[in-house]
Amino acid sequence: MRQAICLRFILGFMMLFATACSSAAQSPTVAPTPQSVVTQPAAEVPSTSTSIPLTETLAPTAISATSTSAPTEAVTLFTESGGAYHINLTPADFVDVVDNPYFPLPPAAKWEYEIRQGGTAAQTDTLEVLRDKRDVNGVQATVVRDTVSEIARGTVSTGNKIVEDTFDWFAQDKYGNVWYVGESVDNYIGGVLVSHAGSWEWGVDGALPGIIMWADPSAHVAEKYRQEYYVGKAEDMGQVLSVNESLTVPFGSFDQVLKTLDFSNIESGQEQKFYAPGLLKEMDVNGNEEVVLTKFAQPTQ
Repeated sequence: MRQAICLRFILGFMMLFATACSSAAQSPTVAPTPQSVVTQPAAEVPSTSTSIPLTETLAPTAISATSTSAPTEAVTLFTESGGAYHINLTPADFVDVVDNPYFPLPPAAKWEYEIRQGGTAAQTDTLEVLRDKRDVNGVQATVVRDTVSEIARGTVSTGNKIVEDTFDWFAQDKYGNVWYVGESVDNYIGGVLVSHAGSWEWGVDGALPGIIMWADPSAHVAEKYRQEYYVGKAEDMGQVLSVNESLTVPFGSFDQVLKTLDFSNIESGQEQKFYAPGLLKEMDVNGNEEVVLTKFAQPTQ
């Protein structure tokens, strides 16, 4: 009988011990105080890192001088209805630099091209970003001088070889889009200035700017847009065709090239242009003429 009493005592003690352990396990964990963290530091755990490859097909985005780019869909840049074209931006919507990945214009940058007609080099075209700005309708526009010249043949000079000398004006909005805001054109024949045909300026005689490069061209594939708007005198249009072309020009080979179709509402002919970054090539869709990049001079700081 004494053994039975002892056995019941031992079993009761074990049940009380098990109940106490169970209650402790179900109690919420108390968060450590700052003091406990200091006096009882956590054990070190070896760190691991995972390498995440960049997505090669990711379209580049532009960074403005004042803020990171916002999607162009966030605002209505322009409206057009019933033949009426309006720009919904003010000078406060533009930044001081043009650094769009497809269309960067750093001061003193210089691109040199060869203009080929029927496969033969006939002219040269030089684009140079000037350091001086121009005020266009209250916007401080970047100035690019575009000079087209005949290639000298033989030893006899025929006078001024310049065919066209143009000052183009560009400005980038805070969303990363680059606008074409005007140009001053000098046209020559045989070294003689014959006209300023093609000249226009935002805010003069009703002329309005157009988009020369989207912040994100991949969001506008197949969409037609105005590149300039001066009724009856300057009405170039554009359309994004692709953002993943591959192209080789005398200057080098490029991937993820942007391809556009350019045309006019008042002139015949169409041409394709290729960018990555900057203009690499343009060609008449009929194959009569092409312009290819041969040299690029990086500006020095």
